[in-house]
Amino acid sequence: MRQALGYERLNLFGSSYGTRVVLEHLRRFSDHARSAMLWGVVPPDFQRPLWYPRDGQAAFDRLVADCAYDAACRRAFPAIVDDLRELLARLDTKPVPFQLTDPRTQREVATSITSAGVAQAIWSALAEPDRARQLPWVIHAAARGDFAPLRALDVAVRPPRRRYYNGMHLSVVCGEEVLHSTPAQIAAASGGSYMNAERGLEYREACVRWQVPRARLRRPRPPWCRACRRSSSLARWTRSRRRAGGATPRRRW
Repeated sequence: MRQALGYERLNLFGSSYGTRVVLEHLRRFSDHARSAMLWGVVPPDFQRPLWYPRDGQAAFDRLVADCAYDAACRRAFPAIVDDLRELLARLDTKPVPFQLTDPRTQREVATSITSAGVAQAIWSALAEPDRARQLPWVIHAAARGDFAPLRALDVAVRPPRRRYYNGMHLSVVCGEEVLHSTPAQIAAASGGSYMNAERGLEYREACVRWQVPRARLRRPRPPWCRACRRSSSLARWTRSRRRAGGATPRRRW
C-alpha cells in the first residue's frame, strides 16, 4: 500500500490491537517508518485471556491504593477489598436474578448477576477512568445488596463493547492468542485474583467452536524506533507488570 501510494516513509498510529500491527510493520519495514505513536499498547507477547486475571488484579490493586491515598475515598470506602471478597463469595453461592435489555432487539432478557460477571464488569470498568473511579461505590453498594450502581455502569452493552463484531474478533484473537493457552494454564493463571477462570475458559471454548486454527507465531522483541508511546487508560492492566519486568504483582486473594 505504501508503494502504491508513492510514500517513502510513513507516520504510523495504532490503538489497542492496531499497536501490534504497527510494531510488526516496524519489525519488517523499519526503514520506511518516519514515526510511530502507540496508544493502549498490545505488545507482541500479549496472550489473552491468560493474563487477564493477573493484570486485572494489578489494576484493581492500584485502584485500592489510589482510594486509600485520597482522604474522602478512604473515609467512605475503607474496606473495598473485603467488600469485593464478600460480594463474590455470596454470588458464588446464590447469583442474583435480573432483567437485561438486549441492545439489538430492545427485548428484556432474563439473566443473573454472578461472581464471574461482576469480576468481568470490574475488569472492563478499570480500562476507563470515568468508570474506574466509580468502582469503590459500585462494589460497596453491591456488597450491601444494591446492584443499581453496578447496572448503571452498563459494561455489557455500552460502547466499546457494542462496536465489536464478535466473529471478526474471534477470527483474529483465537489463532494469535487464545488457543495458545490450555484450559489448565487458564485455570492456574486465575489463582490469587478476583477473576476466576470461568470467563477465560468460555473465551477459549468460543474459539474452539469458531474453528480457527492456531497460528504459528514469532513473538520477537520489537525493534528500537523513535516512537511516541502513550500509556492510555487502555493500557492500565499491563503498566504495573511492564514496569516490574513481568513480575507477578502482590496478591490479596
